[in-house]
Amino acid sequence: MALALAAEGARIALVARDRERLDAVAAEIGAANGQATVVPADVTSEDQVAPASRGSRRPVRKVDILINNAGVIARKPIVEFTLEEWRRVMDTSVTGAFPMCRSLVPHMRGRGTGGFST
Repeated sequence: MALALAAEGARIALVARDRERLDAVAAEIGAANGQATVVPADVTSEDQVAPASRGSRRPVRKVDILINNAGVIARKPIVEFTLEEWRRVMDTSVTGAFPMCRSLVPHMRGRGTGGFST
């Protein structure tokens, strides 16, 4: 998604826990003459989401689109999951979208982006 949006001229803020993978995607975007900023953060941590939100807005100036696609999976039968593994999957794949929306949607409202308008 980031590569496709960057190819259309979007300035991209990449947010994830894995700095190495973020840097690789940013390099790929840069090699195609796009603009990408790397913002390492864990979307399940409210303490990291707020600074990540500010960090992602600074270089791109405004946020028009938020794509919540953080996710993890435990590749094993459900009966072998521990509760801790289940919580990690749910916190990242489901709950992580909430703090990102809560942090970024206020900056999108009123500009007619992100599915919001006044």
